[in-house]
Amino acid sequence: MKITKYILISLNILWFIIFYDSKTYSLLWNISWLLLIIIVYSRPLSNIFNKIIFLKKIVNLRKELWILCATLGIAHVIGFLMNAWWLSLLLDSYYWRLDNWFWYWTYAFIISIPLLLTSNLASMKFFWKHWKNIQRFTYLFFILVWIHISIIKWYFSIEPIIVVVIWSILWIVAYFKNKSLINI
Repeated sequence: MKITKYILISLNILWFIIFYDSKTYSLLWNISWLLLIIIVYSRPLSNIFNKIIFLKKIVNLRKELWILCATLGIAHVIGFLMNAWWLSLLLDSYYWRLDNWFWYWTYAFIISIPLLLTSNLASMKFFWKHWKNIQRFTYLFFILVWIHISIIKWYFSIEPIIVVVIWSILWIVAYFKNKSLINI
């Protein structure tokens, strides 16, 4: 298990390629989105299929997966901002209006920073009972990223909608399965 954690942490080095080729930001985001899906799907799947040990191992690796996901996401943002045309858009007052749908990536980015900074043992000890509540903002991050992907990339195509619908169904099934186990 420790070897897997070291491999996941060392994979963070990958995002340095953004400084060599700023066009790789879309590849980095695709990897980050996939990791985010694994992170948010792992808990309900583990609750539903509680006999499958592999799922429990993924649940235990969520912190390391999140660190990799967030750093790749930050690299994506840096690569995107390295394009000069995007910087000019940020200076436009329309961008900062709340009715602008492009703003959702900014919300997600802001949420990712404290999540990344508190994804360590020292924060777990410092925040104690509240650490888990802080980390639950990952789900809000997931929804904001989903909105960003839906609007910017796929214009509400079916793929991102299916991802969120499946995630919602998994949580509902996990909730009722755990509720029935508690009542037994």
